[in-house]
Amino acid sequence: MSNNDKKLNAAQRLESLEKAMVLMDKTIHELYKSIEGLRLAGKTLSNKVDSIISASSQGQQVNDDVVNKIMTENNVQELKQRIESLKASGQLAQGEEINELSLMVLREVDPDTGEVANPRVQIAYQLLAESTKELLKGKKAGDVIAMGEDKLNLEVLEVYNIVVPEQQVAAN
Repeated sequence: MSNNDKKLNAAQRLESLEKAMVLMDKTIHELYKSIEGLRLAGKTLSNKVDSIISASSQGQQVNDDVVNKIMTENNVQELKQRIESLKASGQLAQGEEINELSLMVLREVDPDTGEVANPRVQIAYQLLAESTKELLKGKKAGDVIAMGEDKLNLEVLEVYNIVVPEQQVAAN
């Protein structure tokens, strides 16, 4: 304890500790964001190296287009594996139509050219913006949703129901 701390009463010391905790919390949060950024950068670099090796071993020309295509395929496979793991663990079940407890697999398609801009997006319904929720609610696999002018269309590939543990259901 410093000399200044000895002059503070209990309430002042507590207030000082609370301020220090807020600062520590912010610092830890920033550190977490930095570490997460490094993790993602390492994952991307690993995918790129794997894609270069894959292209080279298949006799393909190693250029940005080929490497990016393989990287995208790798990402799609990883996302598919996540779904399979969640299904195997009982956290996901096949669904019919999009609702509040849905996890959707979508792809983004250019409405003018029909070109797939993003082959796989997996997202829980609850994480969507309200305007997007309105457009997607009740949609089924195979449905294509026009998101508006100058925006990509969304095509519903798969719909899953998020299985809520019985303890959570009982608490609600």
